[in-house]
Amino acid sequence: MIVIRVEIIQLEMSVGKMKIGFRSFITKRDMEIAMRLGIEVIEVNWEIVTKSRADEVKGLLREYGLKPSAMTVSSTSTPTDLEGFRKDFEFAESIGCAVYVAHLGPLTYKDRDAIAAFKTFWTPICKVAKDKGVKIAVQSCGLDPESWDVMLEAVPEFGLKYDPSFSAQAGRNYRMEVIKYGSFITHIHSKDEIALNRTSNYESGITHFRYVPSGMGDIHWASIIALLYEAGYKGDIAIEPHSGYWMENLEQCLSLSKRHLEQFIV
Repeated sequence: MIVIRVEIIQLEMSVGKMKIGFRSFITKRDMEIAMRLGIEVIEVNWEIVTKSRADEVKGLLREYGLKPSAMTVSSTSTPTDLEGFRKDFEFAESIGCAVYVAHLGPLTYKDRDAIAAFKTFWTPICKVAKDKGVKIAVQSCGLDPESWDVMLEAVPEFGLKYDPSFSAQAGRNYRMEVIKYGSFITHIHSKDEIALNRTSNYESGITHFRYVPSGMGDIHWASIIALLYEAGYKGDIAIEPHSGYWMENLEQCLSLSKRHLEQFIV
């Protein structure tokens, strides 16, 4: 009976295990790198250039057996109407992607009219997304916690895509943010940074810093992942190379980042 119980525990631990992937335009080069590194999931960088290659993207994901952890649009590639979103969600459904990350502009509690318009615009979009099995996550980049609060209250169907590096740059406590917003977090970006010097005013953030692979800078990924476990996080972690050298040396960046992060994944 003891042996059987141990086997059951091991099975339960393997269910819902976080996987480590990376953000990609879904090219053959990136797929080959993923295979060499044993990466099973990938974030689809759903920009205009990627949308024009939709059939190729779908074919590459199928050929290499990679599961999309999220589809991410920037402010320039975000649809402007319901039908545009519907097409994106239909593509997400066709590739088995359950998270759609949108890059939105800031909102404050003072913007009463803007909040009402925001709710009117996004509520039907979230319904269409839900019908397609897709969860919309607001990109944390470029927004502060007030904007997150306004958006999550106005549209409760939203989740949050969280990247602690931007919070660190703004001088905020990213550990406390993971604790507070953990139940909303549906996708995570992982990168690291070395702060070279700060201004005296945190509002302007770090004046000089350098992005590096996860585990090689000032972001404490062990504590972030520990807090994600406590929050019941069910998503994956997408490595996001974010500087010239490491984007050019992608496989090296991914290998170093993955090696650091996976020690905390069981």
